[in-house]
Amino acid sequence: MRRRALLASLGVGCTTLSGCATLASAPSFGVDPDARPEGMPVVLDAALAFEGSDERPPVVDVSMTNDSESKQDVTNSGPSDGLPFSDGYADGPDGNRIALVDSLSGIRYDGCWKGSRTTVGGNDAAAHETLSPGETMEKALYLFNGPESSECWPVGEYYFIEGYSIGETPDEPERSEERVYSWEFTVTIS
Repeated sequence: MRRRALLASLGVGCTTLSGCATLASAPSFGVDPDARPEGMPVVLDAALAFEGSDERPPVVDVSMTNDSESKQDVTNSGPSDGLPFSDGYADGPDGNRIALVDSLSGIRYDGCWKGSRTTVGGNDAAAHETLSPGETMEKALYLFNGPESSECWPVGEYYFIEGYSIGETPDEPERSEERVYSWEFTVTIS
């Protein structure tokens, strides 16, 4: 009984009460956005918004803000049509993958949030938006284990990257001078 009280005070729970044979510890998630690419006229950010529970997987919030003094045309290079960041997989150690998706299209199986092979990827058309000065667009992305992952929330670092074509909104469409940028953030599971 004292062992259970000690473990409870440390924030560790037992998966079996009689004798406390195994310990259940929830994974820890971290999100680390890369620095803003030089010359990029928008600011991107990513942050962990929710650690996850039995009812909902972890959530990463991604935002893009136009901090320039002019309108900016933004087009992504992802396979999905979601700005500011597309759905996608990231490869990790030992061939494990995790996915970020903009809908709850995965399932909770055997205590683990899993994406299916059809969870990721929208249409093949790139997304396009025009951001006014000071305008922000945000998106919540759900974190799932890849369908082929050998374990639930495999420990490691997972890199999500997106390409963008960004430029001032031209007076005449054929005069656009967009530049290409890429930005990424890391999801760490420990």
